[in-house]
Amino acid sequence: KLPAEGYRLSVRPTGVTVVAADANGELHAMTTLRQLAGEKMPYCNCDFYDGGDWGRPLRVPCCEIEDWPAYRWRGMLIDEGRHFFGKEPVKHVLDQMAYHKYNVLHWHLTEDQGWRIALDRFPKLVEYGSVRPHSPVHFDYAGENNGEKYGPFYYTKDEIREDVAYATARGITVVPEVEFPGHIRAALAGYPEYSCV
Repeated sequence: KLPAEGYRLSVRPTGVTVVAADANGELHAMTTLRQLAGEKMPYCNCDFYDGGDWGRPLRVPCCEIEDWPAYRWRGMLIDEGRHFFGKEPVKHVLDQMAYHKYNVLHWHLTEDQGWRIALDRFPKLVEYGSVRPHSPVHFDYAGENNGEKYGPFYYTKDEIREDVAYATARGITVVPEVEFPGHIRAALAGYPEYSCV
């Protein structure tokens, strides 16, 4: 009878009992146990079901907790169309999201400033859309450029699959943003014939 992603956690001197509405509720219960045991943020690239930090047993205070999310969509946005981070920083963000029980990553992968997905059928998308000859100078509103080449920065299909699987294992749904017909200058850099200007 628990709502989606909900759980009941009972910690007694004799043991721990978890009742969860679903797999994500179980993940949240395990995260709460680790938080009660004093594990610090972030716990990157780790198994959610191990015995705590470095395999040591968890020491958890006795308690009774019943918890579930107030909102179905608890998300965050990463905009890699404008600035590319790469798969490992994205995994770090996913770990932090899981620690705080967020469940949706809005992954912005295309924009006027960059195309970040390699597609076999359209190789020029990353050949031209994942690079730029220079970048604006930070906070210089006069339009100065730094003169430094940027890129190529993009994800292969396998890298995207890897990060999506990593998110799924942490109860996080990935919502990709691939924009059409607006904000597609990075795509038109490789395929100008599709411009209607």
